[in-house]
Amino acid sequence: MSKDGFVFTGIEDLDKSLSEFARKTVKRIVTLGLKKGAENTRQVAEDLAPVKSGRTKENLHINLIRRNKKYFGWNVQVGGGDWRGNDFYAGFVEMGHHLGKAGNLVRYLQRHKQGDAASLLDRRKWLEGKHWLFHAFRATLNESRDIAIDTIRQGIERELKRQAKKAARQAAT
Repeated sequence: MSKDGFVFTGIEDLDKSLSEFARKTVKRIVTLGLKKGAENTRQVAEDLAPVKSGRTKENLHINLIRRNKKYFGWNVQVGGGDWRGNDFYAGFVEMGHHLGKAGNLVRYLQRHKQGDAASLLDRRKWLEGKHWLFHAFRATLNESRDIAIDTIRQGIERELKRQAKKAARQAAT
């Protein structure tokens, strides 16, 4: 465990190496590593994304998340995330949806006083989701993790070299 509370479970050598640095440096190194790993997933998701207008593919981006001071993560998402804004309909393709407009059916049923509207709404055909983001994540899980770990290791080495140069300069003066 580093002095600032970062814990890398299952990667003890990284945890020990990062404990030597300041919190700001650790955050920079880890964030860069996570972003590189997420970029791999984003590229696969881009290949799997449904293409009708190309808008979903264009709006895929990486959102680095920080739940609290100790937990970092990443998320590949469409548009503003949580299927909001102009990219709302991409969520239908990802998770599935009922065909047809519920509002028109409800108005028809109310005019003709035919049965319970809610039970008839459930009769609309269900179109199963493609789950392309989930498949992209599963397909790249191990590879993205390895890329992130390698990038963090490279960042640690780069920072150690930088600190060694700085110490050598200070010793020379």
